[in-house]
Amino acid sequence: EIINIATNIKTPSLSVFLEPEIAGNAVMAKNVQQELAYMLLRTVNAAVEIWYDPDASFTIIEEAYSVFVESFFAIPDDKVANRIPLMSPWLLRLELDRAKMMDRKLTMPYVAGRIAESFKTDLFVIWSEDNSEKLIICCRGWGQGAIEARTDKEWVLEKDGVNLKTVMCIDGVDFKEDILPQLR
Repeated sequence: EIINIATNIKTPSLSVFLEPEIAGNAVMAKNVQQELAYMLLRTVNAAVEIWYDPDASFTIIEEAYSVFVESFFAIPDDKVANRIPLMSPWLLRLELDRAKMMDRKLTMPYVAGRIAESFKTDLFVIWSEDNSEKLIICCRGWGQGAIEARTDKEWVLEKDGVNLKTVMCIDGVDFKEDILPQLR
């Protein structure tokens, strides 16, 4: 881009300098890196399945029933019980990769909560516990609709993109050092 003298840089980057107490610690630097990382659901997804499962409270998927569906419906909740007949018979089943989840320090309630938050009240979401053998999220729609190292042992993180505002708001980032490489 410098050779072509482009005014719009196609692959912007940002050097993220960390506060001194974090820059010298690899674990703490990794924590900040996790906060900076842009993640899509497919990043941690191991498998996606669509099942025709007409009764939400007594699923035909034996594996799912033994893992967490039984425990979810074992505790009576009138609000959910009254809406079971309104649930779509189609089930979207997501299996997540445990190693990727742990590497990114994600929990099942966080991931499932973000899915539910994205669909507001249009999607019913239940999930297995973080310590389950398989990490499973089950989603059902309502109604008949379909579910559409730097020197001195300091760590510096390189990040694609230039979302400077977001980077400056993360704890552990030394915002006095963050400079876009294009402005140096």
